[in-house]
Amino acid sequence: MTKQSQPTISATSKALTSTAIGFLVWHQLRDVPVDPSELDKALTDKGFDADEWGSKPRSRVQVFSECVKRLVGRTYQTLDGRSQETRCMFPLSLPDSDDGHRLRSVHVAKGDKGSKKNSLAQVGIIAFNLDTEQVSWTFTGLERKKAGSQVESDDNYIKRFKAVSSGNIHITDADVDAFIQSARDVTEYVDKFGGKVDRRFMHFCIRDALYRRDMHAIPLRPSGGIYFLPHDGTKDSPALTFQRFARVIMHVCPADQIHMMPQYPDPDSKAAIANSAHMSLSGKVSDIKQQLDELESIDRISMVASKTDTINSVLATAALYRDLVGMQADELDDQITKVQDRIKTLTTDLDARKQANASARKTSRTSIKQQLKDAEAERQALLARIAELEDAAQAKVEPAPALPDGEPLTDGAIRTACKAAKGSPGNVIAMGALQVEHTDAGYAWELGSKAGSCKRVIDVVRQVKKAVA
Repeated sequence: MTKQSQPTISATSKALTSTAIGFLVWHQLRDVPVDPSELDKALTDKGFDADEWGSKPRSRVQVFSECVKRLVGRTYQTLDGRSQETRCMFPLSLPDSDDGHRLRSVHVAKGDKGSKKNSLAQVGIIAFNLDTEQVSWTFTGLERKKAGSQVESDDNYIKRFKAVSSGNIHITDADVDAFIQSARDVTEYVDKFGGKVDRRFMHFCIRDALYRRDMHAIPLRPSGGIYFLPHDGTKDSPALTFQRFARVIMHVCPADQIHMMPQYPDPDSKAAIANSAHMSLSGKVSDIKQQLDELESIDRISMVASKTDTINSVLATAALYRDLVGMQADELDDQITKVQDRIKTLTTDLDARKQANASARKTSRTSIKQQLKDAEAERQALLARIAELEDAAQAKVEPAPALPDGEPLTDGAIRTACKAAKGSPGNVIAMGALQVEHTDAGYAWELGSKAGSCKRVIDVVRQVKKAVA
């Protein structure tokens, strides 16, 4: 590593351990890609948990989705006919295609980015292949047939792309220029930063490190960018931990700079820090109040309870700045106490509501089980009643006359019995019970003295057949 790339921090260890009450921290980052494995190794070598202090780099598709809006959006001048006008270019998201492409449709509109886009025209589509992770782009409109689906890298294509009308906007050479440049910028950025550590990644790493609860750092302005990091004067101070972390970052990314300027306890500095701390912590308390309002309506006890740790962290930070820079925290303490009480009340109420709901569900399940049990009892009683009715009906059936030993009767035998009674099968008047005698020649039939129709005789014979079958 050259001398120019050596990491430097605007503070010495001696200054840190003497009279400084903390640091002013800010950083300057460059868009230089870094291998994430190199960053993880550097953090691990210095005793940091890479998963805790680092952050997972974005994939190529994540980089594509993020950079399209930033790189495609632009304002430029074009000549439409004889008049010169301002146009803006911007992307619109489309559903992923069936063949596995993430699509962004690129449009132009009259006016700058802040203008109302009443007139739109599509210039082309920038696509990301989800399988190969490569970027491609296509023109839309009349000239697409001439160039094919893939835009040629040859700049002469612009000359062959004659002005065409899309909607009520004429696509001009300036629009084509802007589209091709945007597509190339997106392709280069994805190839350069996909799966790598970039400026956005590094910003989140540094911000998350400052916002660790043991750091108690506060932004000195609402928009962030400059932070005050307190120092307790000991060698185990979290500020010194952050200093070691900053050195690792600048070792891996020499183009980045993290500045840590010692802050001493003069009255003006302490007053400014106290004011910023009060504003920052009051804002956090207000955010927690709003979150509790939202959580109250969805019965999320666990999420409400988690705010206890957050508000306790705010309380600890307020106590630190009260002692360190004399911050007036009486009003803030009252707000924190009210939030703590509300968390307790909400947790109790939501827990009682949860138990009531559980009890209601249990009662409902018990009621359903009882209803099923009662329905089964009714079914069994009905089945028993049906059996009783069947038994009663069976008891009323006259017993079938006994038959001598031999083969079961047949319908032919029944007709023979009717003929023996000297009548037709459909109209026979029997004078008595059916008498059957088995001889060597077969069955002999004879009707007894009881009156009955032929149908009755046939029914009796069938019952006899069934009994001896």
